[in-house]
Amino acid sequence: MFKVRSKITLKDTDAAGIIFFSNILVKAHEAYEELLEEIGINLNEAIRKNDYLIPIVHAEADYRSTLVQGDSVIISVFVENIGESSFCLKYDFTIEHNKILAANARTVHACISKQTRAKIPIPDSLKSKLIAFQ
Repeated sequence: MFKVRSKITLKDTDAAGIIFFSNILVKAHEAYEELLEEIGINLNEAIRKNDYLIPIVHAEADYRSTLVQGDSVIISVFVENIGESSFCLKYDFTIEHNKILAANARTVHACISKQTRAKIPIPDSLKSKLIAFQ
């Protein structure tokens, strides 16, 4: 498991002052990028230099409590599943001051060839780093 702190800002909220529904996935992706950095993968460099890509092919979120501007959240990232050519990450969003689980999200990432865009097995270098967090 990997944890990162994030703050809900005004730009994250809707007219009702609650986090805009799609922004939970933006926050999840930011946590994903930080996880990659933690395991030694610079996303910018990986996109430019690797012969594969790992796009998100499925995303979902469940909202359990409101998140408002100013809330500090702890995003816990779990490697939920590692398959042949894809992996699934789960994100728990916990409000820091009261420890309420406010939301969950999941993303499924597929490994594809940069050249053909066809599905490929997860490279061992990536797979071993993901297994360390499973």
